[in-house]
Amino acid sequence: MECDQWCRCRASRIHQFFCRRSFDHLQSLGTTHGAHLAGEAVNPGLGKLFAQPSERFVKTQENVSLQWFPFSQQRNDYETKARLRLGKSFGRLPFDDLFILGLDRDTDLQLRGHPAIQSGRKGAAPMGRAYALMNAEFAKRLYANGLFRLDGVPFLDTARISSHAQWLVDSGIQLRVSVLSAFTISVSLGGDLRTGQHAILIDSMRD
Repeated sequence: MECDQWCRCRASRIHQFFCRRSFDHLQSLGTTHGAHLAGEAVNPGLGKLFAQPSERFVKTQENVSLQWFPFSQQRNDYETKARLRLGKSFGRLPFDDLFILGLDRDTDLQLRGHPAIQSGRKGAAPMGRAYALMNAEFAKRLYANGLFRLDGVPFLDTARISSHAQWLVDSGIQLRVSVLSAFTISVSLGGDLRTGQHAILIDSMRD
C-alpha cells in the first residue's frame, strides 16, 4: 500500500511539473520573422512488473520544437526545423520499455545514422533509461508542379543516452517527394560522424 501511494504521488508530481512548465512556456510564445515555437509535455507512463516482488516504474518525456521560414516572401521554398526531446524513467524498467534511438519503426526517436537492425537482427540501436535528442534540418524546395514536389533536406541529429558515455552525432541528407499533397515518400542517407557507419531509410507518410 505504501509503495502504491508513493508511485502515484511521484507520478502526479512529475506530471504536474512538466505540464506547469509547458503551460508557462506556451504562454510566452509568439511569432517573429516566420518563427513558430511550440512545447509539449507527455503524460508519464506508469507500469508494473508482475514478478516476485512486484515493482513499479514511471516514464516521462517532453519536447520543444521550432519551425522557422527564414525568407518570409518565399514561405514554401525554405524551411528550418529543430526539435529537442527529453526522456527519463524511474524505477525498474523492463528491457522492452527502454528508450530506443535510431532508425526503427518501433520508435520515433530518430537518430538517422544509427540503424536498429544489424545482420537481420534488431537491437543494434542505442537504448537506455534516459536520453536527450536534438533533430535539426533545413528543407529546400528543389522542384514543384501541380502534381508533386521534391525537397532536399540536410539534417543533423545529436543525442545523449544513459547507456553511452559520449554524445552521438549523425548527419546526412533526405529527399522527400510529395504527391498531390496527399502523401510523402522520403529517402534518407545518414552517417555516424564518430564511427563512420551509414544508414538508409525509405519511409512514407500521409500529409
